[in-house]
Amino acid sequence: MIQRLHNQLMEQNQQLLDLNSNLEKLVQRKTQQLIEQEKTALIGRLTQGIVHNFKNPLQTIMICSDLLDLKIRRNTDFEYEEINRDIKIAAIEIQQIMDNLLIKSVSDRQLSLSLLNLNQVIEQEFTLLNANLHFKHRINKKYNLDENLPAIPLIYSHISQVIHNLINNALDAMWDCKIQELTACTHQDESYIYLEIHDTGCGIPLEDIPQIFDPFYTSKPAKGSEKQLGEPTGTGLGLYTCIELLKPFGGKIKVNSKVGQGSQFIVSFPKANPSDSLC
Repeated sequence: MIQRLHNQLMEQNQQLLDLNSNLEKLVQRKTQQLIEQEKTALIGRLTQGIVHNFKNPLQTIMICSDLLDLKIRRNTDFEYEEINRDIKIAAIEIQQIMDNLLIKSVSDRQLSLSLLNLNQVIEQEFTLLNANLHFKHRINKKYNLDENLPAIPLIYSHISQVIHNLINNALDAMWDCKIQELTACTHQDESYIYLEIHDTGCGIPLEDIPQIFDPFYTSKPAKGSEKQLGEPTGTGLGLYTCIELLKPFGGKIKVNSKVGQGSQFIVSFPKANPSDSLC
């Protein structure tokens, strides 16, 4: 009798273990799906901004072209140097946008470790973020980058995603603030390289800080439940994704924040050992 009960308990225990394992796999799969959805939404926002950025130089080219056509048909003498200069400036602007997109596209497909200069990654990401009209026109951007920063082994697509998520969080925190200032800093000590993102947003209550890196934790409303027009929404996966992407490199994030004054996110990377080999 006792043996039979023992066997039944063991069988039920195994069933619970199997159920728990299946639930964990399901949660991981659904979490990954949500992360991919966030990436897709980010691509959509970038595309919208890029289209906007193309409009101004293209409009300049079209106006100059129409003006040239009018002058030629009238067969009048005119100074073409200024018009030609405007066309060249507009064409260069388009070329720069395309070059940045190409660099981003190629780098994002590289999923192996490579020695990267963190300053260069930050500058590339800030340039691409100009596709975000709020970032381009309303944010006062400041930089304080250590010019002597050594290269460290990172995966470009992972660290660029971390920078994107931190900056997007900062933009969301400042969306209705009078002062909207974003500062990116890099510095180093003997053992670590540091990336800091400062904002002048609403700040995070002290009691909430331990939870902000938990999956699905967010103080933002879900999409469709915004109380005000333009209010940022969230899924609670941005900072969690940062933590997961930084783990393979030994990267960590520290947060300092004061309600009503803003937040400071500090990412630390261990320096590369010259004897370490890249995968």
